[in-house]
Amino acid sequence: MRLYRIYTEKKNLNQIKTLLGKWFDAYTIIESEGAWKGDHESSIIIETIFNGEVNRKRVYAIAEEIKRLNKQDAVLITEQEIEVKLV
Repeated sequence: MRLYRIYTEKKNLNQIKTLLGKWFDAYTIIESEGAWKGDHESSIIIETIFNGEVNRKRVYAIAEEIKRLNKQDAVLITEQEIEVKLV
């Protein structure tokens, strides 16, 4: 399984949640503080866990949508291989 994180400015949060709900069955939004090119901003980190190339493409597509929605130069995506267990 892979953990994906999308880092973006905290803008248009309701629209982002609507977008995420259309693409993902499960996700977590973490509020944070970040900086880009020296400018500090309120940020969010969106976490979701998937397996497979089709889902990877979905994460990148939604990051592009968020970038356009928030009128940002870039949105950061990280990927990490993880082990998952439900208890």
